[in-house]
Amino acid sequence: MTMLKTQYHLFLSIFMGVLLIPTDLLAQRYGGPGLSAGAAQASLVVGNVSIRFVIINAIKKALSFMALAAVVVIVLAGIMLVLSGGDESKKETAKKMILYTFIGLIIIVIARVLVVIIIDLL
Repeated sequence: MTMLKTQYHLFLSIFMGVLLIPTDLLAQRYGGPGLSAGAAQASLVVGNVSIRFVIINAIKKALSFMALAAVVVIVLAGIMLVLSGGDESKKETAKKMILYTFIGLIIIVIARVLVVIIIDLL
């Protein structure tokens, strides 16, 4: 069979399969109390947490993760520096990695401090 016939048969079988699916299988039936009761139940699970609090925590966690990644990169660059074996290009690459990662770590700390200051102001 040619590629065109294979694609045609594949398309036809998928199309016919979709047409033959009963409509009850396409969506779940909901017999519950409605949106207001669902929202009340969701607030019991989540609590009365504002979106502001969730965003602030997400920013703090992201900054903490980036700081951890920066420390790992500094350690790896240090290992690379030690294992360079006197090769000047490898030494320079490792030194640049340490320098740029340290600058990034300073920026992360400054961002974390700004987040805390903005939280206190709002």
